[in-house]
Amino acid sequence: MRGVPLSYMMTTGNEAQLGLAEMIDFFVDDAHTGSIVVYAEQIRSAPDFLAATRRARTTGKPVVLLHPGRSERSQAAAQSHTGALAGNHAAMQLMLDHVGVVTVDSLEEAIDLGQLLLRYPHAPTGGLGLVTASGALCGITQDYVEPLALDLPALSAQQAEQLREHLPVYTPPRNPLDLGTLVAWKPELISLGISALLADAQLGSLLVSLPMPGDDTAVVWLRQYLEGIEGSSKPSILVMQNEDDPLPPAFIEEARQRRAIVMRSPERALRALARVTRFGRWRAAAGGADAVKPARIEGPLGLGRGTQAEWVGKQLLARLGVRVPAGALATSPDDAARIAADIGYPVALKAQAATLAHKSEVGGVLLNIADETALRAAWQRLHDNVARAQPGLVLDGALVEKMGERGLELVVGASRDAQWGPILMVGLGGIWVEALGDVQLLAPDLPRAAIIERLRRLKAAKLLDGFRGAPPIDLDAVADVIALLGQLMLQYPEVTEVDINPLVAYGRGQGVVALDALIVTQ
Repeated sequence: MRGVPLSYMMTTGNEAQLGLAEMIDFFVDDAHTGSIVVYAEQIRSAPDFLAATRRARTTGKPVVLLHPGRSERSQAAAQSHTGALAGNHAAMQLMLDHVGVVTVDSLEEAIDLGQLLLRYPHAPTGGLGLVTASGALCGITQDYVEPLALDLPALSAQQAEQLREHLPVYTPPRNPLDLGTLVAWKPELISLGISALLADAQLGSLLVSLPMPGDDTAVVWLRQYLEGIEGSSKPSILVMQNEDDPLPPAFIEEARQRRAIVMRSPERALRALARVTRFGRWRAAAGGADAVKPARIEGPLGLGRGTQAEWVGKQLLARLGVRVPAGALATSPDDAARIAADIGYPVALKAQAATLAHKSEVGGVLLNIADETALRAAWQRLHDNVARAQPGLVLDGALVEKMGERGLELVVGASRDAQWGPILMVGLGGIWVEALGDVQLLAPDLPRAAIIERLRRLKAAKLLDGFRGAPPIDLDAVADVIALLGQLMLQYPEVTEVDINPLVAYGRGQGVVALDALIVTQ
């Protein structure tokens, strides 16, 4: 009905012989196919699918994917339909974003993005331009763009000046551009406004939303729209509002011939442009040059199998260049006193055993110990606490560490998904990661710029730049630790999980310190 050319529609059934990856490989080589829309309830071979979609992106053919499974019920429904186990939806979406697949949340978005990327295969990074004849739509759009992570940049002075000579004094040349009733008797302002906004370097996409006029006027307005966008590669959508009024046949035919993207809903158009812009910005950050990348880790890790005690994990982190508190493992009160004298009071005392993951819950962490007398008393109290909570547990000893300065507590982690491979995670640390769940997932081979872009997606991102008198944190140092964990996961398949909680971040240039570390190997 939209006039979108369809080269093939294929279903894969149970994929006994041919699956999604083979289909996509075929479409990549097919001269009649320009973009690929996939609805998949199950991706059976993640490596093959990733390879096929990466190849599609590098050959200029966008892939749009709708995959139900964000909820447990959706996963159960898909499993009952396909007979295959549902995978980790979040891990899947992360890795597909990474190889250049545009993931969507609804059938409408799949249609809209498939059409948009067929016409405009290069996703934008700039803000949204709006040309309309409705002041109300200007206000509504302002409410939409923020939750959609889109922006409406101000029109540049140069473009505003070019427009001003064509507009009456009561119509300011700006973005959004409200032409009002002028379009009824000066339709050429549509093309002039479109050309001016598309020429603005800050704008990456354009929405032109007009009320549905009479049939002849609709065709005139379409032609003005087409004249305005001619020669531009920036994604643009023409919305003819009042969707209960059918478009005239002459309008439909000319729009199809000229490959214009016409929608009837401003909201759907906004969502489509916001989705493709977010994707473009993410791709730009992920593919950007980064002068600081972790070096290849040399030699074997020297870890046994299973969960490693904190002191073992911290030794590895220190070897890799991650700062940990000054201190060492003590196996006796005298040993603890010697270490504390070397590093200086106050100190922390932490029980150590591979099976003791949550030390604080059993009284295995004692802080701010001021002197040797308090340290020897704390040594006995710590061992008594652990013995009551877990009778028979033999400790490796206790970590004696220098108490550090306060900073912003983050959690940085990594895990190995059975289907999609290594996944990294960052969020607010300490107890907040469980209380708020404010985390971002990351692919393991991102450059620093892309990691920082993800950090700024946290709900608590305001804390990163300083809040209520706190200094802005050292984002580069945080990103370097995350990149190092990614390198660790990529280089050593025996590492299945890493958890640094908290990673304390200090002011710019002051770095980070890993206060706790858990590493699991197989």
